[in-house]
Amino acid sequence: AGFAPGEEPLFLTEGSQIQSPGQQIALVVAKTYRQAKKAAAMVKVEVSGANVGAILTLDDAIAKDSRFPDTDAEIGERDQTEAAMKNGTNRVTGETYVIGQHGFPMEKQAACAVPEERGGMTVWSATQAPDFCRAKLAGILGLHGKGSLVAVKCTRAGGGFGLKLSRNVPVAGAAAVAAHKVEEAVKVAYDAQMEHICVGGRHNFKVKYEVAYKDDGTIEACIVEAWGNAGFTHDFS
Repeated sequence: AGFAPGEEPLFLTEGSQIQSPGQQIALVVAKTYRQAKKAAAMVKVEVSGANVGAILTLDDAIAKDSRFPDTDAEIGERDQTEAAMKNGTNRVTGETYVIGQHGFPMEKQAACAVPEERGGMTVWSATQAPDFCRAKLAGILGLHGKGSLVAVKCTRAGGGFGLKLSRNVPVAGAAAVAAHKVEEAVKVAYDAQMEHICVGGRHNFKVKYEVAYKDDGTIEACIVEAWGNAGFTHDFS
């Protein structure tokens, strides 16, 4: 259900590893929203080894070298920069943090899935990327090579700015799987609390810098190392 294939399951299965708060475990289907909320509250989940080895901060991740493979990037000629730094008139070093922003759109993640003939599905989704959502839903429903059987429609999406590029897929996927199972239209919508837990937001960064400069303030060389808290999947990091 995530951006990269096979990286984020639609639902966690028994015995699988919880990678992040807000991952979907199960979906309760009912005739009314109140019935579904009441039934979902009765589900009891037992987690063994909760929080063992959990990485909770960006500094934890750096210390444990927890990062995505093949994500290191270097801009500029390091050898030349380090030489200029060594010969610099003045030098200053330090570190700082860029605080991220948690997503909180006024229009929450929502989707309505309607079963169609030949195993197809029409899904109304609050999404910024309907074709991306369609492709992911085709995979979730096992319609590989038959993506035209899935149609994703959307009206004007409120509260986008990235949250509805990919984080709508778990909601749309849950609605589509349930609709396929019960052969009826199914609507799934997050409330504000669930939205806050599940959607994430813009990443926070840690930056270390070293700057060589002349007496008049002209910068002679600058080396910056930056680490971003990209979460547990590639997504749009």
